Amino acid sequence: MSRVLSATTARQAILGLALGVAASLYNANAGDLNAPAYRPYSRAAPIYERSPDRELYDRAVPPVDRQAEPRPDLIENNAPILSGRLVLLGQKLFYDGRLSRTGLTACATCHDPRYAFAQPTRVSQSDTGQLGPRNAPSLINAGALPVLMWDGRFRTLEQQATSPFLRGEMGIDIREAERRLNLDAEYLHLFQAALNSRPSASGMARALAAYQRTLISETSRFDRFISNNKAATLTALELDGLLLFERKAGCSVCHQFQSSAHYQTPGLRLFTDLGFHNLGIGYAAGRFADTGRYRVSGDESDLGAFRTPSLRNVAVTAPYMHDGSLATLEEVIDFYDAGGRPNPNLSPFIKPLFLNAYEKAALVAFLRTLTDQQYDPIRTPPRETPAVSYRPSVSRGHLSDFVR
Repeated sequence: MSRVLSATTARQAILGLALGVAASLYNANAGDLNAPAYRPYSRAAPIYERSPDRELYDRAVPPVDRQAEPRPDLIENNAPILSGRLVLLGQKLFYDGRLSRTGLTACATCHDPRYAFAQPTRVSQSDTGQLGPRNAPSLINAGALPVLMWDGRFRTLEQQATSPFLRGEMGIDIREAERRLNLDAEYLHLFQAALNSRPSASGMARALAAYQRTLISETSRFDRFISNNKAATLTALELDGLLLFERKAGCSVCHQFQSSAHYQTPGLRLFTDLGFHNLGIGYAAGRFADTGRYRVSGDESDLGAFRTPSLRNVAVTAPYMHDGSLATLEEVIDFYDAGGRPNPNLSPFIKPLFLNAYEKAALVAFLRTLTDQQYDPIRTPPRETPAVSYRPSVSRGHLSDFVR
């Protein structure tokens, strides 16, 4: 055997060793619900707990309805919210187009399982054909998030579940939906079996929320890379992308490798800081087409700020951004590389990156490793990798930072 390792082999060996230590430390605390971490179901906990190494980060999710009603996921007699009957009822409701005026629109219309429960169109379209202002985000791991929607206006899946009827997206209101369910013998049976009641708006919300909490993603190649401590799980290009993601590009400042302390999914890596940031998307002629978080908080510093989405299955959830204005991952990388779109509220983290062609390709390659096995990439293949003109150096001192 040659006594001199190739550059690629050496890099993989170093990554495997360092990430093995990091993953061990991470796994030691992942299931500890007493460890200092975000707790979405604790009112005493802050919505976002700032990482000590991110001193610039000063935006927490503003308090939303602190006097809200008791959490609907803590239901009577301590019965588990994810009981099989309730989940099955929620699944049937999720795919049922009869809960719309035309009979053609269901929850799954905008949250298509073929696209990791996102939508491959720029913005959503209501049952009446009216285009909405925003792209439908993926529902994967939504049950582990403290707030929902791009502007964070809902705190629970139950609150969100019936909102499409209130906004007119289904072409009928919630009372008409209730009426239709009460005329259906199968639904009468299913509601009785799951909730011991007739079909109702609150029952619909609980069932839909229960089903959506089963949509969990944690089996990507990146997850296997972390769990088996083998650098060979990823290619050299993908490993370089990981280094860039954490360091030069700074993606992990907002898309953090943090774990969730969600009661059902401890240790789940969400790839989000759970906060809201202004990237300049939609800013033109001195104003925002969509004011984002400002509509909820009323805080002018939130103008144009939107929730940091998870990067889980990002390769199959195009188009990107709240308005679906960026069609490919390559366009997203180019947008960040240029420093976003200047505006008075631009996040301090958004600045020109000066990435070269190889670095951009490496970042895209790494992002594609975040796709779960059940969501095979269905987009066009990535662009051909440019000739290697640069490779980021490997520094042992920061490799343990990959897992946060």
